[in-house]
Amino acid sequence: MILVQTGNGALNLALATLALTGLIEVWHIYVSALLSASLNAVGAPSRNAMVPGLVPREMLLNALSLTAMSRKLSQLLGPVLTGFLIAWVSSGFTYALNGAVYLSAAFLVAAIQYASDPSGAPESPFRSLMEGIAFVRRETAVWVFLSMDLIAVYFGSYRALLPIFVAALGAGAEAFGLLLSAAAGGAILGVALVLSLGDLRYKGLWVAFGIFAYSFCLVVLALSDWFLLSAAAVFLLGFFEALQMVLRNVIIQTTTPDNLRGRILSFQRMLGVGGPSLGEAQSGFVAALIGAPVTLMVGAAICVGTTLGLLTFRREIRKPDL
Repeated sequence: MILVQTGNGALNLALATLALTGLIEVWHIYVSALLSASLNAVGAPSRNAMVPGLVPREMLLNALSLTAMSRKLSQLLGPVLTGFLIAWVSSGFTYALNGAVYLSAAFLVAAIQYASDPSGAPESPFRSLMEGIAFVRRETAVWVFLSMDLIAVYFGSYRALLPIFVAALGAGAEAFGLLLSAAAGGAILGVALVLSLGDLRYKGLWVAFGIFAYSFCLVVLALSDWFLLSAAAVFLLGFFEALQMVLRNVIIQTTTPDNLRGRILSFQRMLGVGGPSLGEAQSGFVAALIGAPVTLMVGAAICVGTTLGLLTFRREIRKPDL
């Protein structure tokens, strides 16, 4: 985590130097984005894997809720703050400030007192990968909730279709921005609700309920011909998406032993990042064939059907103390 924060800080300071000296070019942005995404792909699983070692198990739900809320707030406020900073002090100084924040975060991480259970003797990357895959196959609760995650983000993807619905409502770019903000606002409220409820029982059933409610909101968005109703549907989509996400993370974190947690969370992040991207691609392709409203309703039906199947045949989901 320290190396990731330092690397991101160095990238932003390099961009700041290029921007302030007038030497920056488009390819610099692309290279920086590639390197930053690669660093974050390593840093995010490490960060999440540390959480169970920092808080008692009964506080894990609250801790993961707080980390999720911090991400959602950054997604909501970050672009707005960045836009104002660029207008006030230029993009070069904005990059410099961002770099300073990353470097400060590296010092904060270095101050954390963290001890992990020993993972045993060093092993080859291939054997480490195989051990992680074997655990996912062996531990039913993990692969069931990873599957539910992938199904929801792939078949329930809607963001790529929002411009189509905005155009159908006769609205413009401002309405599109409001819909995106509505999703972020709903996500923050969903995380806050989970945080206020504490360590819930029947977490698996709550996840299933979240998927059912999410699918219902997809249908509402598909059929809506009123902007306020569409905004309410997108708000609730963000709400139920966040509700599922936090509870799924808690289940996977508590089920996975400490020495495998980094690998399992890396696998989960691969699905969580790749799934929505692939889902948006397939939703755009299918919408070109059958239309955006029907695409959302078909996706909602698949989410409901697969979740009902898992809920019926996998009793792990129904465990009260999961």
